[in-house]
Amino acid sequence: MSPPPVELSKAEELIRNGDDSISFKFVPSVSAVQAAVDAGYTPSEGQIPLFSADRLAFASGSGPEIPLFFEKADCVTSYKRLRGSSSSSKLPEESTIRVTTLGDQLNSMEKGSLPASRQLQLFSSEYDLIHATELFGGTD
Repeated sequence: MSPPPVELSKAEELIRNGDDSISFKFVPSVSAVQAAVDAGYTPSEGQIPLFSADRLAFASGSGPEIPLFFEKADCVTSYKRLRGSSSSSKLPEESTIRVTTLGDQLNSMEKGSLPASRQLQLFSSEYDLIHATELFGGTD
């Protein structure tokens, strides 16, 4: 594996040394904010929209996982892939896409007000996954 970018290495070193001057900020993509607005949900400044599709879940060893996507397009694509599988062909052609925010989900998890919070999984955008692989020296 090739070494990480110099900037990332410097940030990791500062964090390891206890430098609390470093902060990270999540910033939603323009397309995610626009998709949320198009769905009738206007996230306030600093909120990160998350998208989920009704009846979309992935099987795992510990039970079903309910995916939350940072991009609506990835949510729609995953639903279409699930619907295209032979075992899920009875699903409606279109799913209802729900919008929430990362902050709302974290608050629910923290308070325990969401009974299925252990089932929730965050999924990065396809674009970010591809570029992270390239960044860290992965192959196609």
